[in-house]
Amino acid sequence: MSKSSRLSRPLLVITISVLIVIVAIALFFVLPRSPETPTVVAEEKPVVPEPTLPTLPQVEPMISPEVKELPSVWYGPVTIADLIEECPEPFWDSTLSEKCLSMLEPFFIDLPFVPENGFQWLNFPQRMTYRRVFENPERDRELVLAALQRPECRFEDGDKGIRADLRESCHAESFYVMASYAAICFSKGDSRSLALDYDYEQYPKTADHWEEHLTELATDSYGKFHPVQYTRFREDVWHTRLVDRWYPRKCWANDKRPIEIDWEEDHVEYRALLESLLERLTDKSRVRKNANFRNRDYARALNVIAAHLGDFSASLLYVSSYQDHVGYFVSSTLVRQIKKQHPWMIPFERARSLRNWYDIGPGRVETIQGTYTNYISQSIHALMKLDELGIEYEKESFVDQLCRRTPQEYAAAFMKEVQLSCKDAIEILSAGKNVSIKKGLKYEEFRSIAINLGVWN
Repeated sequence: MSKSSRLSRPLLVITISVLIVIVAIALFFVLPRSPETPTVVAEEKPVVPEPTLPTLPQVEPMISPEVKELPSVWYGPVTIADLIEECPEPFWDSTLSEKCLSMLEPFFIDLPFVPENGFQWLNFPQRMTYRRVFENPERDRELVLAALQRPECRFEDGDKGIRADLRESCHAESFYVMASYAAICFSKGDSRSLALDYDYEQYPKTADHWEEHLTELATDSYGKFHPVQYTRFREDVWHTRLVDRWYPRKCWANDKRPIEIDWEEDHVEYRALLESLLERLTDKSRVRKNANFRNRDYARALNVIAAHLGDFSASLLYVSSYQDHVGYFVSSTLVRQIKKQHPWMIPFERARSLRNWYDIGPGRVETIQGTYTNYISQSIHALMKLDELGIEYEKESFVDQLCRRTPQEYAAAFMKEVQLSCKDAIEILSAGKNVSIKKGLKYEEFRSIAINLGVWN
């Protein structure tokens, strides 16, 4: 065999081997393959049917068709100006549009609920919002009832102060939630009720009546119309009337009856616990033994407990020992500790004490302007304390209260026309001795706002 033949034979073998490999690979990808058999077969688990939840009985609350028929959801922010435009007749004898109804929830839900005498014009981000009140009242109710069974939550050690160490374990927030829920759903309490201010009995029907009345209120004694004051009045009226339309929708959404704590019957043992607790926490009670004390009044008393347990929103209600909105003389120890927590309360209490001008008595009316001037001085000192602490407040609302509503209230108290001049008071204070630059600037700011609102007289 030649040398070339010997060399070509291995080459041929290699070539044929390569071709076989190529063909095998091609067939592997082209021909169908049977599924692989796993080497380990997992044990099959038996199929368990999903549990079927029982159908709960449906409670049909006694509500109007408007409350039952939920509107479509409104997405996006809503302002009071939007509501005034979309809800032009927000009164009880009118029908609100679906769009108007759908805008109430996004407008109100994240606003704070501020009960009466709760410093409505102070802006605290820690205040409890409507969202928290309506979040899960059933759960809050159960937490309140559970806390009332525990000795430490009943202050059986005799401590009448603030027990912030018990805030979480005794569910202070739930006490305040239940008190707020009761104020909203059982008594329809709202801090912006302006009935006395805007005379609902005389102007209850249409927006045209309100426009006429508010225009009159925003016109000063010289006949000048003040648009800033008119806008404030209009926004307050629409806010108040629309929140009254929104409350039933939120309360009935939870079917408020099962949430109510029946102190008289179903939870009579809790009534005894609550009365015993209040006896320990209050210096004196005027209504504790009242047989006609209603459910919502007991719920309001839960505010007192919430304050003792260190709840922030509840603490804002107790600037003095006696609180008209709950009918209790609360512990003086509690009030002292709250004032230490909120030092801005001290000058406000001093100012409030100067409002009892009817104690001056007949024949001494000439001294009222001097007392009123001192009242404004103390109030402005309180505002400066808020500035110092970085607490925001509604300046227009405060100035309007001092310069317009307070004189009206005390004219009514004297049953005669009492001339109290905000202008005279500020001018007397500005001309006083040793007026600091900071206080002088505050007087000037007060004067500017009063002129803008039309209450500088």
